[in-house]
Amino acid sequence: MTNISNKTKFFVVFFCLCLSSLSHAGWFSRDQPTKAATQYPIVFVGGGTLIIENIGPIDYFYKIPQKLEDNGAEVFVSIISGSNTLEVRGEQLARYVEDVLAITGTEKVNLIGVSAGGPTSRYTASVYPEMVASVTTVNGGNHGIPMADLVAWSEEVAPNVMSVLIDLFDFGVGIIHWLGGNDLPQDSSALVSSMSTAGLAKFNATYPEGAPATWCGEGEEIGSNGVRYYSFAGNKAFTNVFDPIDYLLWLSASFFFKSGETSDGIISTCSSHWGKVIRDDLPLNHVDMQNHIFGITAWGMNVPNLYVQHVNRLKNMGL
Repeated sequence: MTNISNKTKFFVVFFCLCLSSLSHAGWFSRDQPTKAATQYPIVFVGGGTLIIENIGPIDYFYKIPQKLEDNGAEVFVSIISGSNTLEVRGEQLARYVEDVLAITGTEKVNLIGVSAGGPTSRYTASVYPEMVASVTTVNGGNHGIPMADLVAWSEEVAPNVMSVLIDLFDFGVGIIHWLGGNDLPQDSSALVSSMSTAGLAKFNATYPEGAPATWCGEGEEIGSNGVRYYSFAGNKAFTNVFDPIDYLLWLSASFFFKSGETSDGIISTCSSHWGKVIRDDLPLNHVDMQNHIFGITAWGMNVPNLYVQHVNRLKNMGL
C-alpha cells in the first residue's frame, strides 16, 4: 500500500508540473480580449435631466461600460449636473476629465456623449482640445430638441406657472441625484434654454468643430482643433412592446414630429448628425441607446456590442 501511495503522489506532482510548463508556454492560455483596448480611456457623458452612475442595481448605462471593459477598454462614467447649461456641464466635464488623466497617466480621453451629453462633450473638446482625442455623439440633440422648444415657449407665455413646475421638477431631480451620489447644482430652465433650437444654433456658432455643412449632412471627421468627431443614432420611437417607456416615446414622436420625419422619440434623425455620421438608421429609440429599461430594446439588437464595435473603430484609428 505504501509503494502505491508514493507512486500516486509522484505522478500527481509530475502531471501538475507538466501542466504548469504547458500553461507558461501558452498551450492553455486565453488571450485577454482587446477589441476595445483603445490608447486613451473612454469617458461616458450622460444626457440632460438625470446624471448618475448608478442607484443600487440601476446603472445609467446599463451593462455598457462592463462590456467594454471585458473587451479591454478603460472606462469612466462622468458625474456632472443633469440639468444646467451646456457650458456649465462642459466645464464640470473638463474637471472630471482632468481627474481621469491624473488617474490613468494618459494625455487624452475619448468622449462618448448621449443626448445632451453630445453637445456637452463638444464644448469640452472645443475649449480643451488638448485633453480630448475624439467626441462621439449618440442620439445627440446637436441642433435642438422640439420638447425643449415647447417648454421654452411655455415659460414665455405662462412664466409663473412654469416657474412653479420647474422648481418642483428640479426638487424631484435633485432627490434622485442625491440618491445617486451627485450633489451638483441643477437648473432645468437653463438646460431647456441650452437645448432649444435657438440655444443650439447659438452654441454651434461658438463651438462649430465637426458641424455638418448642410442640414442632415455630415461634418468634417477631424475638426480644426485636431479632435475627431463621430455620431450615430437610432431612428425608431417604438421598438419593444414589453418596454413601457416605448409607449411614451411613441406619443412624443407623434406629437413633436411631422409625418414621415424619423426620430428616436425625442430627437430627430437629422438633429443627431455631427462630424462623420457612422449610422443614423439603427432600430433603437432614445432610451434604448443607454440599453434601458434593463436591456429591453429592439429584438435582435445588442446595444453593448454596438458600443464595442464603435470603440473598436476608435482603437483602429489609434485613439
